[in-house]
Amino acid sequence: MTKEEKPENDQPTKQDAVKDEASDKESSGALRLYPNIKWIIVWIIMIGSTVFMHYAASDIEDRVPFLDQAVRNALTFLAILGIPFTFVLWFSFFSDNGTRRVRMSAFFGYLGFEAVVISVMLTCVDYDGDLTPIGWHWPGQKAADYELDAPPTDNQTVDLKTATPEDFPQFLGPNRDGKLPNTYFAYDWEKEKPKMLWKKPIGPGHSGFSTRNGYAVTMEQRGDTELTTCYEIESGDLMWSYGVETRHDTWLGKLGPRSTPTIFDGFVYSLGAHGHLACLDGSNGSPVWTKDLLKEFNTSVEQEKNAVKWGRSASPLVFGDRVVVPAGGPKEGPHVSLVCYNRKTGEEIWRGGDTQISYASPIQMTTTRVGGGYASVIVSVNESNVTAHRIDDGEVLWTVDRPGDSTANASTSQPVVLPGINLLLTKGYGAGSKRIQYQGGVISELWENTAALKTKFTNAVFDQAYAYALSDGRLECIDLRNGKRVWKSRKSYGHGQLLLCGSELLILSEKGYVALVRAWGSTEEQDQNRGHVQFTSFQAIEGTSWNTIAVHGNKLLVRNSKEAACYEMPIRYKD
Repeated sequence: MTKEEKPENDQPTKQDAVKDEASDKESSGALRLYPNIKWIIVWIIMIGSTVFMHYAASDIEDRVPFLDQAVRNALTFLAILGIPFTFVLWFSFFSDNGTRRVRMSAFFGYLGFEAVVISVMLTCVDYDGDLTPIGWHWPGQKAADYELDAPPTDNQTVDLKTATPEDFPQFLGPNRDGKLPNTYFAYDWEKEKPKMLWKKPIGPGHSGFSTRNGYAVTMEQRGDTELTTCYEIESGDLMWSYGVETRHDTWLGKLGPRSTPTIFDGFVYSLGAHGHLACLDGSNGSPVWTKDLLKEFNTSVEQEKNAVKWGRSASPLVFGDRVVVPAGGPKEGPHVSLVCYNRKTGEEIWRGGDTQISYASPIQMTTTRVGGGYASVIVSVNESNVTAHRIDDGEVLWTVDRPGDSTANASTSQPVVLPGINLLLTKGYGAGSKRIQYQGGVISELWENTAALKTKFTNAVFDQAYAYALSDGRLECIDLRNGKRVWKSRKSYGHGQLLLCGSELLILSEKGYVALVRAWGSTEEQDQNRGHVQFTSFQAIEGTSWNTIAVHGNKLLVRNSKEAACYEMPIRYKD
């Protein structure tokens, strides 16, 4: 019998059966979607973990501080794309379903689908501060600010030199601390409604308002021009504007200037997103002197995007005959932390520090001298540390490490000056808060709590022994003596802004409504009234609202990147 011959009664071997089955599948292209139990378990674990992570309660964030809502949302987006991809991987490479052509078509088809989805997410979707999608636009669609009217060329004359008790002349108020101790708003805004004086479209930007003698100054983008603008508070009329041809726009960071102008002695000091520093005549907006900080510190717009990605947002610190702003430099260095100019002439007085800049604004603080006595210093939150500078020459007196990166986990929040030559430092991105003390020439850390006061875009305020802030969007109160949380609201206000007005917190939520909340931090167990109590609220503006609030007497000024509004607020009493 030859090799090729087989007996008629021979049965096919097991190997022959497997080959025949594979051949039948290859020819028929049959799809049998029943993965191995191990794959099913993996998918169940992945889906369960994703659901748990996305809806994790605040105590999970407390144990893993960097796992804030934005991180959870980003991981959820990746899981939504990744879990189906693991199924496609199984189907294409680990199953015997369908023909090879079908399996490879499924694999490369899904890769193409994911590429399209990611491209749309990066170019056409708008997000809030938690990376939650809130809208979309067509790719290449012209921004709405191009449709706004160009500011009038005939600037009107105003009086920004005359000071009044109602003025809110700089970022976070008269003392740059977010506190208005003598302003008390009514508790019920349904019974006593805020009166809208005006509401109007405004150019994009994250700047707030500063006010003086019935006028309000801010910054905004209109087309290819970055503007410093002055409005009459009572009417909302645009009185004057000053513009420079530049446009800042980044994905997630959004469009327009970020800094709040400072009004001082009749002059306006503004700092643009690309480092254009201007001293303007407050009466009509005409430039007195200007500085190109990028040019001054050997960098360019493109280099700046690699170093300070989200645009310069520091508000100029003005005192005496000086104006101080963060300086910067290219990513690889050299860096200058602060620069001081003569506020009247623009002549440079000093440079101080060698750390890259952040998004916070410099402040003044009274501290002790090493040899005894007291002195005023300038405190700067930089990219990776906090420094104190001598006012006379900018020399760094002391440094506190505060890790960060101005292209990623950026430092944005203001240091809060506490009694006893103390500073409260707060930050998002898992850093939380710490209290430091300067005494006898020595810096010491009193406490640190990475789970408390995670201020991503906003700032903390303190009253007596307690500090308050929107911590990853939820209002939180901590005990300044030990850094422990007293309470945290279940309600989220998003990444909005707040002021301490009298004994209440005035909050502009990220969704544009304004709320009045009690500032109360009792730690007494028998006190049944401690915790989060919101008295009243109303919808003030529409759209994502990250801009700081301004209060001029009983006038509330709020804005975002779409519209601005002014309300006459009901007042309980005002000292």
